Amino acid sequence: MLRYLFGGLFAVLAMFVFQVHAAQEGGTEAAAKPDPAAESIQNLALANDLVEYARKMKSPETLLAAASILQRIPAAAQLKSEVEAESGKVEASTAPSLGQEAEALLLEAKIISRNDPAIVALADSIGNRKITRGALGGPKMAQYVLPKGDRHTHKVKVVANEPLIVNVIGAGNVPIKAVIRYHGGGNTVTLANGIGIGGTRAFVPPANGHISITVSNPLAKVPTAYRVTTN
Repeated sequence: MLRYLFGGLFAVLAMFVFQVHAAQEGGTEAAAKPDPAAESIQNLALANDLVEYARKMKSPETLLAAASILQRIPAAAQLKSEVEAESGKVEASTAPSLGQEAEALLLEAKIISRNDPAIVALADSIGNRKITRGALGGPKMAQYVLPKGDRHTHKVKVVANEPLIVNVIGAGNVPIKAVIRYHGGGNTVTLANGIGIGGTRAFVPPANGHISITVSNPLAKVPTAYRVTTN
């Protein structure tokens, strides 16, 4: 599965539990309180990876697994960030809900399998499950249209020592370029820089400040869309 390499720093964390350790008195370490929103983003990244693999390998079973994951992620809230466009115009796009994405994947699995009875039965079983998503632990998400040759920059405030996880993914098959930088304590640190379909980056800011997320589609000849998700 090809994802952002981002200079070796943009590690896809989807298959790992996001865990941060904080130093305690006496020199010992203990796990920080789990962040449900961060775990939701990792599950979202895992689902994205599975979808990419499924489409590449024509695997309906993998699409079903991705749909099952999306069903369980709490509903996303709107990400509030300052957004500037190089063109001067920012166009937000309404992203489908995670539940709607799951339904679309179940249908796609049926199509890929050519309505194989076993796949259809399993897809219907997953689709008919009664799952309570809950209102807590959902990620913050926003989707935007990215005209060809344009560049968007998002500014998101961060708090010292509070773990942050960011997922950037194209809404289509057009590769996008993303650069993520942390600005705080008088320093600027590049966390990610590369071109691809999408990826995830985790970071613990050492001081109050903000991160900038710059997204562009330098290789595309047509407009595309992308999604930014944070905890």
